[in-house]
Amino acid sequence: MIFNIEKVKSDIQKFIGLDTNEIIYVSAKTSKNIEKIFTAIIRQIPAPTNKNSEQLKAIIFDSFNDYLDIVVLIRIKEGCIKEGNTVLFMASQKKY
Repeated sequence: MIFNIEKVKSDIQKFIGLDTNEIIYVSAKTSKNIEKIFTAIIRQIPAPTNKNSEQLKAIIFDSFNDYLDIVVLIRIKEGCIKEGNTVLFMASQKKY
């Protein structure tokens, strides 16, 4: 499948309003520029504040099955999660 990159860039700018000057061209198939994406995420997304907080504040924004595992995507707002910690899911009141 061939994409018209310039049209996609134009649509992003026109409909979403994002600046397309800093687009990182990535290929999930070949892994081209994957490191650049990670570097941009680290540079542009702020780290959680108050890492020493007793109470974890986080948002689960997605989850999916990955063969035998469940992958949960979490944005941590305050606190931290360490190996061995128990996490309470507020909606279900289940602890994991």
